[in-house]
Amino acid sequence: MTGYPGGVAIDSPTVLIRIDRTALGAALLAPMMFRQINFGDALAGHVPGYAHMAAGDTLMTLCNGVQGPIYQVGNEDLAERAMQISFSRDFLQSLQSPTITMTYQVTDRAGNQSRLASPVTLSMQQ
Repeated sequence: MTGYPGGVAIDSPTVLIRIDRTALGAALLAPMMFRQINFGDALAGHVPGYAHMAAGDTLMTLCNGVQGPIYQVGNEDLAERAMQISFSRDFLQSLQSPTITMTYQVTDRAGNQSRLASPVTLSMQQ
């Protein structure tokens, strides 16, 4: 670094910069779990924790390839309980399909993206 005034060279302290490129969930994200069959106006999907999970991560759901609800991980989600994502009946019916394949992907605050989670296929009955 060059100091001012006078243009004298000055050594600055060394600073460690760490770039996080760690893929979330490691090699595998667990499939979303659904505990109830008759869901009324909303279907609750439960997502268990994953490797490198942190507050601020974003879970983006995909239903038949269409973006579904997005969930942001909070500090309260870091406990040993599954996160709950709600899918409205209107959204699910708008997919106009007798079966819905659901998956999700996680993005951390650094922008690192996980692989897609193992998909789950549900049958819709009217």
